[in-house]
Amino acid sequence: MSESWGAWGRLRDLFWSNPASWPVNSTDHVFLARAVHRVGRAIYSNQWTGQEPAIPWDWPLPSYDDPSMTMEHIQRAQWILLLNHEGYRNRATNPALMPVPTANEWAEAKRITDGQHDANWPAYARFAMVTYELTQLFEAGRLPTGVREPDGGEVSSLHRSYWNGESVVTRFVTCRIHPARPFDWTPAGQDGLPLFVERAPLEKYLALLMPALAAPVRTDLGTQVGEHASEYLRFMIEQSIRLKLSPQSEPKHSELVAILGAEWGAREPSLSSRLLKAMATLMRSPEAQEGRARRRPKG
Repeated sequence: MSESWGAWGRLRDLFWSNPASWPVNSTDHVFLARAVHRVGRAIYSNQWTGQEPAIPWDWPLPSYDDPSMTMEHIQRAQWILLLNHEGYRNRATNPALMPVPTANEWAEAKRITDGQHDANWPAYARFAMVTYELTQLFEAGRLPTGVREPDGGEVSSLHRSYWNGESVVTRFVTCRIHPARPFDWTPAGQDGLPLFVERAPLEKYLALLMPALAAPVRTDLGTQVGEHASEYLRFMIEQSIRLKLSPQSEPKHSELVAILGAEWGAREPSLSSRLLKAMATLMRSPEAQEGRARRRPKG
């Protein structure tokens, strides 16, 4: 499906690049977009950059003499050449009537799309794998979902059969569903109903992916560390207690970075990779940093 340069791609980029505009979570439910990020981090660890859902992606252009070429392909090549090819720009004096690319111009446009596809495919594939995994879990009923009104209110359960269809993948463009046309191929806009995932089953699923996350969370840290500790420091102490870190039982630095990133989630301000690595370093013992700590037991 070639959509990232068109309306769907712009809609997807606008939505996923602006988490501050997402609906808030409730006590019992997590907004679908945040669930995507948490599952992505759990599956791919530090390979998940958070940019996957908005990554520009298209199939490469077909060859110049490919009989399957469509007007959509020609229009896409024209815009690529208009942005990247001086010779074509000199020929395209009338933006309303751009010339059909020559064989050499087409070859240049195809070279550009081949490069873009190869560069962006790994990240897009991670996103596609996460959405496929979630769709299977939703349809099987293992992760119940729900919807609510755009402005807020109670989350109503969505029967798992609503995830049994060919068009459901388009719901991940804006993490919304058409109330009257739930299986419409066109992604829902602001008039669509936001989709949510039940929190408790999601946490259990994440615990299976990342066993370290299964430990209970302490909620009385405010009295333990005082009111003057920063949010970052309280977060580090909370996670240290929850993971039961000690010199005899510590995850690898890269594993701890992934855990911290998943637990911080979409909170504001977001944590940079550099800050996550610094947190993980400070939470581990000096022996671990020198490579002398015992490995965390499995199972």
